[in-house]
Order: sequence, then structure tokens, then C-alpha cells
Amino acid sequence: MMMFANYNADTGEVYAICGELHGLPDKENFVQVDADMTVGWRIIDGAAVSPPESALEPLKPVTRKQLIDALIDHDLDEQVEPALNVIPDVKAKKKALNAWQNASQYEPDHPLVLRLKGVLNLSNDQFDALWREAMAA
Repeated sequence: MMMFANYNADTGEVYAICGELHGLPDKENFVQVDADMTVGWRIIDGAAVSPPESALEPLKPVTRKQLIDALIDHDLDEQVEPALNVIPDVKAKKKALNAWQNASQYEPDHPLVLRLKGVLNLSNDQFDALWREAMAA
């Protein structure tokens, strides 16, 4: 799948990663990128440059909307509730569904979020990238 980055022309900072575009958009500041590129990279002279490790902002809480939008962007949103529905302990399942459906914000290190990371088969890098996209939204 082709991926595209939308970036700030002045700073080169990538603020959105898009997929499933049919050709390059008729907009400036879009460039085709590799699938491993994430928000926070920079586009310098048309080339993608990763940020230094120390430059990455720590993962912060995100709203329900931010997280679900990021999951939608990666076609993962419809996998969450089925994954929670298979929890064998009835009370644990109800609590997990309640936390997922009713929380107004999510912490990146919350047990429910970490469980979903595993169920969705996200590597640490993929999880961090998804979370940073949610933070930037």
C-alpha cells in the first residue's frame, strides 16, 4: 500500500500519514513515503528524515475521539470490541467493555490499552506511532 505524508512546508515536520490515496493529491506538501514513517519525522529536500530519539515527546493521554480516529485510519477500529468480547471472565469482560466504551480519555500505559496493543498485534514502534498520530489529531 502506498503511504503519503502531509507536512508543514516551513518546518518540514510531518503531521499526518495517509494511505489508500489514488495517486498523489493535487495539493502541495504531500509526498509518498515508506510505511514505517511516522508523525514527527521531517521532509527535507524531498527526503524523509527520522527525528532523533531524544526529540520524541513522551506519550500523553488522548481523548476517545483521537484514539478511535487513529484506529480508523489504520483499519483497526472494528477489531477492538470483538477482542474484548472474548475475555473469558464475565466481570472482567464487562469492565473492559465499560472502560473502552465510556472513558473520555485513554492513557498509553493503562492495562486496557496495553491489552489492546497485544490483541491488535502492534509492535512497540507501531503502537508509539499510532499513539503519536492520535496525540497530533
